[in-house]
Parts: sequence; structure tokens; C-alpha cells
Amino acid sequence: MSRPRRLASPPLPTIQTLERGETREMKVFGRRRTEVDVDHLKATLVGPVEALIRTTCTWGDLGDDWDLGDYRFLIFDFAVGDALLYVQFWSEPQEAVLFEASSGVPNPPKWQLVGAVQRKKLRRLGFHKHGKSGNYEKEIVLTSHHFRAVADEAVHVLVDVFGYRGLEPLRAKLHADSRAETARVHSSVTPEELQKIMASLHLDTSEVMVLGEAPAIEVNADGVSLAIALYDDVSRQNLYQQLLVRRPDGAVASVDLHGGVTTEYLRRQLRKLVDEAVAASPASPEASGAVH
Repeated sequence: MSRPRRLASPPLPTIQTLERGETREMKVFGRRRTEVDVDHLKATLVGPVEALIRTTCTWGDLGDDWDLGDYRFLIFDFAVGDALLYVQFWSEPQEAVLFEASSGVPNPPKWQLVGAVQRKKLRRLGFHKHGKSGNYEKEIVLTSHHFRAVADEAVHVLVDVFGYRGLEPLRAKLHADSRAETARVHSSVTPEELQKIMASLHLDTSEVMVLGEAPAIEVNADGVSLAIALYDDVSRQNLYQQLLVRRPDGAVASVDLHGGVTTEYLRRQLRKLVDEAVAASPASPEASGAVH
């Protein structure tokens, strides 16, 4: 008997980074006309499956590579008639990975595919039924040393539990997203933009002047004048990342734009500092202790 030749899976695209909101779909293994030898099929699948699990579950450093609320999921599926059987992974930074296997809900035809024998095998692997979907799931802690073992188990579920034999394509879907809301932020402002913000607060401002070596504007609020100077020019482009608010009593407060702030945050902070300056003014009823 001749030895079966080694199967070739289609080359997977190299995924270096996955942006929030991005989805990648690809074929891990193409359709064959006849069933593929189980051992050779598993040996062929484990490499690309491991690579995609590694991409999904490797996060890097907070701030540089991920932010709070980020998540990714990865699904491997194949069709059996009108039904789909699948395994999937849900990953969030610095948390255990949720490993799920299809249970047959909510598509009735799949009940015949995930029957008592398959459910027993899944339980032996440590999966338990959970959630509205009824999927079988378990949590796993992944490090760089565990990816191959998890890939082996995912392939085992697809081939030995669900009966994948290569008669239909095995597909993968990888998606990255975040629960955090996306907002437009500013990491710098010009003196003219600062004037526009103060005008939106119904405050009178002076023309742009120079205070020391920094551009500044004077703001008048309820008869109290205070200066707001702009510092940390970005590469001398008239874009400033720090605002210093100087009150008449000599107190100084700052608003830092490094890292980015929303327009509404900037408006609230400046409104707060102006109100504090007015309250601290000797002419203010609050500062003089007057009671109405």
C-alpha cells in the first residue's frame, strides 16, 4: 500500500495587526471530493489553526497594543447540509480565553449532528453547556507554550467529535472590536480654537497676545479677568498640548491635552476653572462671605 501523500492547506494571509472593527475571513482547508485520511487531515490543519489562535489571543501591552474594552473572536466552521458546525474562541486582554463548541442550538438540523455521543466527548474534554445558545464551553489560560496544545484540541473537536473530513471547506472568521465608544479627541489646540471654545461658553475673549513667551488669551467672566496661556507647541506648528489658566489671585491651574481629550471634556474643564476663578475673586459674593 502506498503511503498517503501529505495534504496542502491553502496559504493563510499573514495577519500582523487587526484594527478595531476589522474582520478577516479565509479558507483554512479546501473542499475535497473524497474523505481525507484523519491523521493526515489533522496534521495539515493544526499549523494554520494554531497561527490564527495565536493572532486572536496575543495582545501585547496596554496603551500601545490594546485598550480597555478591546476583544477579538475567532470561528472555525464547516457546513453539513444546511447546518454549520463550529468551534470558536473569545479573547480579551489579560483574561482567560473562552473556548466554545457548537451544541446544535438554534438550528434543529444540527441536533442530529451533535447528539449524545458528541456531547459525551465534549464533556470528557472539559466542556460544559452554558448560555442561551446552549454551546459547550470552557475557559482556558493561554501562554505562548499552550497555543499548539489548544490548536490540537480544536482540530480534535472538528475532526474526531464533529466528523470533519474535508468534504466541505473549513473556514475561519477573525474579528476585532471594542466595547468602548469611539469619540473624536484633541491632543492639541491652536489659540484660535481656544477662542472658539470660550465663545461656545458665552465668554468674551481678547485677541491672541503673548504672555511671557507663550501665546495667550484674556477671558472676561462676570467682571473677572483671567489669562489662559498655551504651552508645549507640537513641532512649532502652532498646536499646543497644555493650557495654563492664571487667576487674578495668582493661582494657576492646567489642562493637559496629551493623550487626547474630547471637545466636551475640554469645555467642562475650562468652564470649571473659570467658575472657580470667579468664585475666588474678591468681588465675588462667595469670596466675601456675603449671604443673599
